Amino acid sequence: MIFILLIASTVANGILFTFAGGAVVLGLVFSLIGWPSSKPKDSGQLKKLYTFILLVCATLTMLVMFMALTFWSARISGTLAFTSPAEVELYISQAKKLVLLGAVQGVFSLLVFRYIMPLIAGELELSKKHIWMIASGVLLSLASGGAAWLSSV
Repeated sequence: MIFILLIASTVANGILFTFAGGAVVLGLVFSLIGWPSSKPKDSGQLKKLYTFILLVCATLTMLVMFMALTFWSARISGTLAFTSPAEVELYISQAKKLVLLGAVQGVFSLLVFRYIMPLIAGELELSKKHIWMIASGVLLSLASGGAAWLSSV
């Protein structure tokens, strides 16, 4: 049971990592396409350019931070799935890290996708499918880390 939860957490967070990485690459490409082709001539254009650069950098930084959280959650749950519980101290510390990462990932996802990103990039059009996928990564990290932690105590 714990093995299945850990593998499901690895897969869900791996999918989230992949899609966030694709969004970062697309964001870089489209920001370069939107880059002005000539130097700004007055301070109004220069201010718009700086605002554009700041918004792109802030958005991509938040996505990279989300990628880091999902990568580490996937890595730790994959490590836990294939580590024998005989190494109790290592197993417990990894399970605690997974629970903590799941909680941080949940809070970070809620803050960024619900409150911060709409202020920066406009309203996000997240469907129920997107919300459930993000929530599944968080919930599976918390559940599998908690189950592994409790099974070894």
